[in-house]
Amino acid sequence: GATLYYSTGGVSVDTADFSDGSLTGSFNVVGIANTTLGIATFTRTIASDFLTENSESFYIEIRTNSTSGTIVATSSVVSIVNVAPSYSVTADKTTVDEGESVTFTITTNGVPAGSTLYWTLTELSGTVTQGDLNNPTALSGGISINSSTNNVVYITKSLKRDYETESSLESVRFDLRTGSTSGPVVASSPAIYFVDTSKTPGAKADGLTFGP
Repeated sequence: GATLYYSTGGVSVDTADFSDGSLTGSFNVVGIANTTLGIATFTRTIASDFLTENSESFYIEIRTNSTSGTIVATSSVVSIVNVAPSYSVTADKTTVDEGESVTFTITTNGVPAGSTLYWTLTELSGTVTQGDLNNPTALSGGISINSSTNNVVYITKSLKRDYETESSLESVRFDLRTGSTSGPVVASSPAIYFVDTSKTPGAKADGLTFGP
């Protein structure tokens, strides 16, 4: 079969808009029986990205001899629909006692599979350190996106029962970020309050004291 070539034209499109990173290519024409007719198919796949672009469209030009050869046919115009990524973070509770845990649910849609997002536990009040948490004690990290449609990730954090009475109320917020752990925040949980029920030395659960 003969080899033909194609190039891509359009409005506001470039190599980054296509999954193979190219605006040109070639394909083979397959003959039909003993006739002079031939048929060929090829696929152009639009890349998923984090960008919100303006109106985009493209068309394919079929060429002979090379990707810059004579144009012998032109396709109709195809519009590219821009799907802006969405993010959300929820928590299964907003008050956590020492020894308990809180689970954050991160939901994304329209984020390319294989991407990495980042999270931080942002201190809102008091002094929150890794010492406040059981393993894993990280206050920040990354998560992998496995599906571009309704991807869900769960992260659980457990408070250490340290038997120490902190002097002030501690609270944090789970921030979801792009780029890095210091990148732009795209979604946040409500404030999560750490409740300290530790007793000072000499104090009983009923509030009475004992000892000298």
